[in-house]
Amino acid sequence: MTHKELIGDESATNAETLADWMVYLLIKFLNDLKERPVTQEILRWELLEGNSLTNELANVRDQLGLDSLKFLEEKGSFPEDKDIPAISAILIAGVVYLILRTKVSNTFMGVDFSSPAGWQRIEAALESIIQSTISTDSVN
Repeated sequence: MTHKELIGDESATNAETLADWMVYLLIKFLNDLKERPVTQEILRWELLEGNSLTNELANVRDQLGLDSLKFLEEKGSFPEDKDIPAISAILIAGVVYLILRTKVSNTFMGVDFSSPAGWQRIEAALESIIQSTISTDSVN
């Protein structure tokens, strides 16, 4: 997917702050990746085998992340005391891991991923982490 596909129709969200936009993009990414089993298989393959094709696919995905960060910077200044790219990397990696893990197990740390309620818990946790970590000043 491209960052424009990830962002979608900006008017369809009520995001006002940098944190709101981060939550919106991360949850949209999570839900999109859950619906892309082929992409999940490619990600699993990349973890097992590094070659020119998997490296190129990783570069394309990294560009999506970088483009998304540029978009976020347009929505609100990154707090100087917060490393937004690193925070984003950790959260995205966690989302990817949980989604990939569901192929071999429906639970992790007591969260049941076979039901919508389990994923809703993850979405709420992501929102809580982002909202408590990132300044809640309004967008520019």
